[in-house]
Amino acid sequence: MRESRSTKLDKANVEDIVALTPMQEGLLFHYRSDRDKRYYTQQLSARLSGHCSVEAILQAWQNVARANDVLRTVFRWEKLEKPVQIVLKDMEIPIAVLDYSSYSAEQAEVMIAEFKARDRSKELDLEVEPMRITLCHINNESWEMIITWHHILFDGWSNGVLLKEFLQAYQTIVEGAEVPLRTAVKTPFKQFVQLLQRQDKALQRQYWEQEFQGWQERTSLNEQRELYEEGASGETKISHTLTISFQEVEAISRYTQRHEVTLAAYLYAAWGLLLGRYCGTEDVLFGTTVSGRTPELPGMEEMIGLFINTVPLRICWTSEEPVHQFVRSVNERLKRRVDYELTPLVDINAYSGADSYEPLFNSIMVVENYPLDTSIGQAGALRIEHYEMEESTHYGLTIGVQLKEPGELELEFAYDPSSFSKPMIMRLANHYKQIILRMYSKAELRINELELLTAEEMEELLFSFNQQSSACLKSEQLEPGLEDLVQLRFERRVMQSPDCTALICGEHSYTYQEINRAANRLAHQIRALGVHADKPVAIWLDRSEQLLIAMLAVLKSGAAYVPIDYDYAPGRINQILQDSGARILVMGDHVIPASIDFDGTCMCMEKVLSAPDAVEADPVPPVNNPSDAAYILYTSGSTGTPKGVVVEQSNLLAYVDAFQQEFHLTGRDSFLQQASCSFDQFVEEVYPVLLAGGQVVIARKTDVIDMPKLVQLIDRHQVTIVSCSPLLMNELNKQSGMDSVRIFISGGDVLKPEYMSELLKKAEVYNTYGPTEATVCATYHRCLPEHASRTSIPIGKPILNYRVYVLDAYGYPLPIGVPGEIFIAGAGVARGYLNRPELTERHFSSDPYDDGARMYRTGDIGLWLSDGSLLYVGRNDQQVKIRGYRVEPGDIEHHLLGLDAIDEAIVLAHQDEHGMITLASYVMINRDVTANELRDELSAVLPAYMIPTFFYRIDKVPRTPNGKLDRKALLQVTDRLAVTDDGASFEANDDSETECSIRRVWQEVLKVEHIGLHEHFFDLGGNSILLMQLHAKLEKEYGFGIQIVDLFSYTTIAKLAKWVDEKHSVPKQEEQAAWSVYQQLPATFFHRHLNGTGIGIVRFHLQSQLREAVDGLASDTEVESLDVLTGMALYLFSEWNEKTGAAIHSLRAEGEQVVPLSLDFTKISGFEELFQHVHQGRVNGTNAYHIGRIQSTHVKKGDDEVLPLIYRQQDLDIDAAWLDIYDMAWGIDIQADEHQLSISIKFNDKRMKKEAVQMLTNGYVDLLRQLSTSRVMS
Repeated sequence: MRESRSTKLDKANVEDIVALTPMQEGLLFHYRSDRDKRYYTQQLSARLSGHCSVEAILQAWQNVARANDVLRTVFRWEKLEKPVQIVLKDMEIPIAVLDYSSYSAEQAEVMIAEFKARDRSKELDLEVEPMRITLCHINNESWEMIITWHHILFDGWSNGVLLKEFLQAYQTIVEGAEVPLRTAVKTPFKQFVQLLQRQDKALQRQYWEQEFQGWQERTSLNEQRELYEEGASGETKISHTLTISFQEVEAISRYTQRHEVTLAAYLYAAWGLLLGRYCGTEDVLFGTTVSGRTPELPGMEEMIGLFINTVPLRICWTSEEPVHQFVRSVNERLKRRVDYELTPLVDINAYSGADSYEPLFNSIMVVENYPLDTSIGQAGALRIEHYEMEESTHYGLTIGVQLKEPGELELEFAYDPSSFSKPMIMRLANHYKQIILRMYSKAELRINELELLTAEEMEELLFSFNQQSSACLKSEQLEPGLEDLVQLRFERRVMQSPDCTALICGEHSYTYQEINRAANRLAHQIRALGVHADKPVAIWLDRSEQLLIAMLAVLKSGAAYVPIDYDYAPGRINQILQDSGARILVMGDHVIPASIDFDGTCMCMEKVLSAPDAVEADPVPPVNNPSDAAYILYTSGSTGTPKGVVVEQSNLLAYVDAFQQEFHLTGRDSFLQQASCSFDQFVEEVYPVLLAGGQVVIARKTDVIDMPKLVQLIDRHQVTIVSCSPLLMNELNKQSGMDSVRIFISGGDVLKPEYMSELLKKAEVYNTYGPTEATVCATYHRCLPEHASRTSIPIGKPILNYRVYVLDAYGYPLPIGVPGEIFIAGAGVARGYLNRPELTERHFSSDPYDDGARMYRTGDIGLWLSDGSLLYVGRNDQQVKIRGYRVEPGDIEHHLLGLDAIDEAIVLAHQDEHGMITLASYVMINRDVTANELRDELSAVLPAYMIPTFFYRIDKVPRTPNGKLDRKALLQVTDRLAVTDDGASFEANDDSETECSIRRVWQEVLKVEHIGLHEHFFDLGGNSILLMQLHAKLEKEYGFGIQIVDLFSYTTIAKLAKWVDEKHSVPKQEEQAAWSVYQQLPATFFHRHLNGTGIGIVRFHLQSQLREAVDGLASDTEVESLDVLTGMALYLFSEWNEKTGAAIHSLRAEGEQVVPLSLDFTKISGFEELFQHVHQGRVNGTNAYHIGRIQSTHVKKGDDEVLPLIYRQQDLDIDAAWLDIYDMAWGIDIQADEHQLSISIKFNDKRMKKEAVQMLTNGYVDLLRQLSTSRVMS
């Protein structure tokens, strides 16, 4: 940001110099930060009628300014340790007059509205004119008076005082009387500043520390990025308004009077409850605005100034607490807070124990207790017909509550469109109103009885989003009385396709009839041992055709099979055998190993399968019902003892039906079987395809870990469907071949976009979700290439005969976009845990939305998207709280994987020696890299609290036998990455002069003695106010020319010192020569548009055919696509300018070095030579310069000259400051999807015409089209 230039003040005109209040210091911080510059510009517009004299209005306002010192105040901060406000003796408020009287009434209204929007976006200069007024003449009887000011001057309460004094002064002037001077009777604002300085800090600290006792985390209201399109509006704030009717307000008033609470307490309580539902907590914190007009100062009610303060309100409750008791507790908390409401927010932040990276809260409530007196402007020469108020804060959401005539309550939700979407705010507003109205609806209502959703939302969430749950479960027509079971369906399939291949294992293949006969033989023998329904039969076999035969045999026998992975440790096998109570063990060997503790019956598969075909090969009579157990699958338990999930016959068949419907399986399909039999993905790989008449291709364990072999297996047997873990999919994504595969399915863990980027080009890719307790999967999502940029991939929509709910802690459905626990209901919900009635009762319960049905609570956190898809957020037991923030490790992992040096990354929470939770990352690296290098790269995309404290090196990601991440193994890793390279961590005596100077100022500001070169300012206790002091001291003592925004970019002493040294180093002569390589353009391209924003943009996309042509040319000429695009830009300049020379500056890939490219086309024979010349100059050019050096240099260009830049969009963020130097910047999005390539041309609209740049763009695209068909240079 460029600081505004001070206008030198006349000392004789200075009345007083006053310190800023803490609130003013905070607003000044936001004003001086580029990120928040447009916040806190306020605007009040009043429609005036009656006798209107412009001269009298001007005179009246100057009288008001003379009476109120705040209106004669400007601000100074440059080279001052602390900023000040200077009260001038005489200062005129700038007043402009606009005449719209020659337009129709409708046109005038439109033009006034447009002007008000422009006026709000126009920066206020706090050093010269913090306030301005505009008079718009509509007709002889009507004017619009627009008052625009920075909030640092005065608050909303002051508006009423201001207008009243203005109208009184105006009336006196038009009556010809002398306006009395009110300065003597007005209390100066300085007394309020002094009052704040006299506050007892110790008492304030004691109160606020008590308020934050036991507080753990910020209540951050957020919306997932996947839910809305970014950049929908250029506004800093958009608002949505709804009204509570007079009758409803009356009912609320009766409630508050009966319970002796204030309206504010009632509204705060309602907002707290809503925040709790949205954020999943019963301990919320949000901001509230208090008037600050203490009776300690005489005449406070008539003062104009910024007296308000924003302070947090913490509200806690329990689910069973009566609502009226809760509201009363909020009221009591507000009473206790009154004496401490003047505490500066920056101090409260320090007392809370939280860090200063982000505000304590991102939503504030403003319950207006200062509506403009409706009698103001209703009589006299000048009347106010109506008024409008526009306010803006830096908080993501501001809820304004105001009592309107006739007794209605208006709720305004002003929100940042870059943080929230309109649909979400509309939903949230309606939910707030619902809670407000329902709180008084029942005398003894408890908090957990408050419903959030409307009837329409309930219908959508419970039924529309679960529309497949009402589909018919049985997909085959059966004879009356015949049960539909998996084993019976398999037998019907055998009858239809007896000689078709059912299974391939190694070099052997087996027909349906062969598999069926073998299964029948084993089933007869198992039945002969006296098994019955629900009786467990354990299967311990290596991956082969025998395993599948054994499973079918147990099902045919009427028992339930218990699969045990062949590679399990003996201890684990013994646990499963003992817990399941299995008395029969089907195994491959004749003799059971001594390490296996089993005294039941062992059945050897070799013996069974070697018997003649005629022996017991006939079908086994069925004995099962759909409610009988089909299999018992053991999963890990939190206590270390595995727990058995009992899946019934109906559950299994329901999933087969759902899978077949979704993926349209036929007899032509071939399914890869690679999962462990103890993982329910095995079920998905086998039963759906067999019952559809297809074939199962079994991959040996050695094949699964050898990617070339696995791909060879897939290709040889023309596999059409592959279901695997995300980690295995990531490996397949790196392979070529597999052209026969039509569907890749990811399940069992979180799928990341980078795991499927190549697979999407050749097949359909699905992300699936579901726990073993709901029979394999409950939702499917088809991934599309256009969604590859999403940070999170949806887990999809509920499948056939399954229902999914997202519920809050009280069991109520949550609205779209709000995270809660995922519950699964419907045909796939398993019976429960074997021999664990308490655990079953805890996780399985009746479905409150479907009589007689059951549901399973997953422990997973998810949310609904507007299209009815689910987004997985994380485990409710894996969320990490770091310094008051709720952190999902997966978010950090995603950004780690975006770093060049990292191939794989896992992030876990650690507890350090002080009991503090820290983050540790485990990374597979492909080159030597230090922890600090990784931190530096992450700091560009993540807030500091999300950057891991420790980085550990791993050779591979450890997995459990089921293919999931082995977290316990990771916690044993001790190979930590070095923090820095040898010699990179300097002792104090090795510091440069600049580093020493900066370190000393840091020590003074932070009051910290030992500060390392690489420690971050905010990690050392810095906050926004201290950052301003740091900036002021650095500039006062050293005059480095640092802006506040630079301190956000360079947050360590080392980084800041390096930047300062580079900025102030003398440019080399060759560098200055490089900067002088300009491009001439026709004079018609230029204009002087002083009201321009400094940045214009023209975007276009090269569709697939054109992009392929560019890529093909690059490949043919052995250059990069960027070289082709750069060469054609140079050619375009030459053609357009009708000259043989052309120039452009190209930013190299690392984003720091720029090389000027200047060509003489008389020396180039064709496009191939052009592109190679560009490539050589761009890559090997020796006349490059550092881009940071050009910022501090004045670049001299002719009136028809520009300095064009071409760059990859990911390497540089171009803003108006850059376009002062590079008039035209061509941003190439090389990372766009393969179907198109995006180019954005940003230009300085103060110098260049948009229509000219658009014509240039059209010519560029036309040239590329010509190039794609002919490569001859004309």
